[in-house]
Amino acid sequence: SEFQISMQDNKNEVKNITLDQNYGTLNVNSNPSGMSVSLPELSSISGVTPFSKNITPGAYTVIIQDSLYETYRSIETVNISETTNVEATLNRKTGLLKIYSKPYDSEIFIDGKSVGLAPLTLKNYPTGSYQIEAKKMEYNPKTKTVVLNYNDVKDVDFVLDKGCPPNMGIFDFSELEDGISVYCDNKLLGETPLKYMQTKAGNHKFEFKKKYFESSGNKLHNLNDQQTIRLNYQLSPKSKSKAVLKSFFITGTGQFYSEQKKKGTLFLLIELAGLGYAGYSYADYDTKKKDYEATVDDYLNVMSPEQEVIAWQSMATANKEMSDARDQLATAFLIPIGVHALNFLDALLFGGVPGDVKNSNKQNISLKFKNDKEMLKANLCLNF
Repeated sequence: SEFQISMQDNKNEVKNITLDQNYGTLNVNSNPSGMSVSLPELSSISGVTPFSKNITPGAYTVIIQDSLYETYRSIETVNISETTNVEATLNRKTGLLKIYSKPYDSEIFIDGKSVGLAPLTLKNYPTGSYQIEAKKMEYNPKTKTVVLNYNDVKDVDFVLDKGCPPNMGIFDFSELEDGISVYCDNKLLGETPLKYMQTKAGNHKFEFKKKYFESSGNKLHNLNDQQTIRLNYQLSPKSKSKAVLKSFFITGTGQFYSEQKKKGTLFLLIELAGLGYAGYSYADYDTKKKDYEATVDDYLNVMSPEQEVIAWQSMATANKEMSDARDQLATAFLIPIGVHALNFLDALLFGGVPGDVKNSNKQNISLKFKNDKEMLKANLCLNF
């Protein structure tokens, strides 16, 4: 605003001046409030909602943001002597929660509020930190702290321990693959699938066996008061190389190792029979040899031509019998050698785990994993 003033000597001149407003007002509100506000064009100006500032006229980018909410952004025009109001509703950032439990259908609580039974898929769930708890009758509850970030896909798995009285504990077999025979303290409990066994606290010896697979051997576990121990042993398939090695040293043992008991028994019996025949043939040859040597001594001690003829005939007969016994002994020794060679070849070709059993076991493991993940496996309780 411009104007002229006339001044005279020794005289006061008073003039009231009213200035025109050259700014506008920007008001920013958000739901929820307390969100950070910034104007990139005016880097020195920022604050939190509710936000109000007098600023020079122009176009401004209004940015409202918070770590838990999607950013709000708009372009606002501020005019001289006018108020521009921004009312922003912020959308909460979300992620995906997948909650599983074992046993199936445990009740799930998030920050103390029940959200349903597992398995659960919670789409578009607000981001943040949560206390997630799984509960089921007769099982000890478990709680996990889970941080869900923007666009996260978070898997939360619960494995609940079976509750038990004092001085008792639980061995859980649910992680073992199907078809395993479970022995506890030299007593057969059964074949998996087995759920769990409740027993007295203390030391317990376990062994796991499965056809065509190596035994786990004795495994000692110390069970504490009201403790749950999950037993998870992966049994190794019996190997062809070990079957061959066993058959190389003792006939039939490779077949026994490979669960081919009838074949192993047959090889072993024929081998023993061959060895018995070889022993008999050796004894017979030894007798025939001594008889021949006796006829030689008789021949050397004859006193007349008539005795010489008789001794010669006896010596010739004894020599032929000894020769036949020697040939029989050679044949007899070939039998166990041949049987042993056949047993070795059989172990080389057919020893170890059959191919269809290997493939079937892989499929069973895959199916079991799927069922466990979906928590659809039935509960089976064995009291010991």
